[in-house]
Amino acid sequence: MCATLNCTYGCKPSPKGPLCFCGEGKEPNGNECINAPNNTCGNDELCDQICNMKDTSYECSCVEGYKAKGHRCIGINVPYKAP
Repeated sequence: MCATLNCTYGCKPSPKGPLCFCGEGKEPNGNECINAPNNTCGNDELCDQICNMKDTSYECSCVEGYKAKGHRCIGINVPYKAP
């Protein structure tokens, strides 16, 4: 039964038939494994400073003295074009 699914990681039998499963930090999406939503902040490249989980997404924030602008943190008292 599992041979027909072509799961990218692995397959296991269940009462409803064969199911794909994935390794740690991933979850099945059809036959493929994708990053689990609760693991999104595990990617250090998403936010400059702080990554906060929000249900199935995330929000970036910054430490005191900085303000968030999208995924970046900008110094509050730093001129716009400063290096």
